[in-house]
Amino acid sequence: MTIKSVNARFMMVLLPLLALCFVLISGVTYYMASESLSGSAVTVARCLGNEAALRMQISVADIQLPLKVAAAHPNAFLSGDEGEIIGELVALKKTSPLIGQTLFAYPDGRTIRADGKHLDRSSRDYFQTVVRTKEPYISKPFLGETTKKMQTMVLQPIFANGELRGVLFASVHLSTLVDKVMADAIFSDEYLPQKGELNRNWQNFDADRITLFDEGRAFDTILEAGLFPEFSNSFLIRMTKRAES
Repeated sequence: MTIKSVNARFMMVLLPLLALCFVLISGVTYYMASESLSGSAVTVARCLGNEAALRMQISVADIQLPLKVAAAHPNAFLSGDEGEIIGELVALKKTSPLIGQTLFAYPDGRTIRADGKHLDRSSRDYFQTVVRTKEPYISKPFLGETTKKMQTMVLQPIFANGELRGVLFASVHLSTLVDKVMADAIFSDEYLPQKGELNRNWQNFDADRITLFDEGRAFDTILEAGLFPEFSNSFLIRMTKRAES
């Protein structure tokens, strides 16, 4: 077919160019919008991470304070009386619900735990760090031998006449720390989550996380099926002593 009209020929050339331009502009616009959304998501994630880190620092500081106070009055720990040492360790353990165990170690690594068990911590990196630096220290997370849970150690050296005489330390389970510090809400049998409430499952502070499906809709399905208690992994128990009659 021969196209004799100049206008028709012009349109035949122009239309493909317009279509190509439209596709290119749409692609660039989509890319820029995606990049903007991605940047916003990263900003939100960083803000949440910074907030989580700040809350963690405050909670760890609350654990460090009683250790520092005890180290400033070390007579019980330096007395050599095991009963006194255990009594002080038990009292320290009660200062924070985040503390799993409290321990006292001599400079050679001989250690007494609050339950009276004797241990040897001379080979542990966190203990050696305090002995070497003579400074308070918070260990890197590690897997506990007994609990098989990730935990960290908060350590405080004890001095007498400028000489290192011992080390106080408290274990903190990371799951307990995260549940207490980063809890968004606490539900009960009387106050169960409503449809649409469970839409912020962003508690992955140690690594990136990929969302593969609409988790909000999945949680709504769980709620409708009455299975929320089956998926709960943290519990708050309130106990009161019944008045004697």
